[in-house]
Amino acid sequence: MAKAKRGDRNDLLGALQNPLRRQILRRMRDVDEISTRQLAEEFSYSADNMAHHVKVLRDAGAISVARQQPVRGSVKHFYRSTIKQPWAQQIIDLEPWDGTAPAEG
Repeated sequence: MAKAKRGDRNDLLGALQNPLRRQILRRMRDVDEISTRQLAEEFSYSADNMAHHVKVLRDAGAISVARQQPVRGSVKHFYRSTIKQPWAQQIIDLEPWDGTAPAEG
């Protein structure tokens, strides 16, 4: 198996900085595959906005195309998560910081 290059890890880390992208990846844990349109509807984002975030994740190697389906003269892509690194899984589970200190137990 090829070892990840430093730039590849930095690309993935950069992609995971965005809370929506982490939500997308958490959602992908629950399904075998999901389309950009389905994600946009579930998260109440425009298709164009969601397509941007999916592209960033794809370019960073966090997701891949699971299958393609012809739809009225175009192609609908379905994606799945490809993240295996334990450190990346931990980052995906992080929630956005709300600016407050954690409660002391």
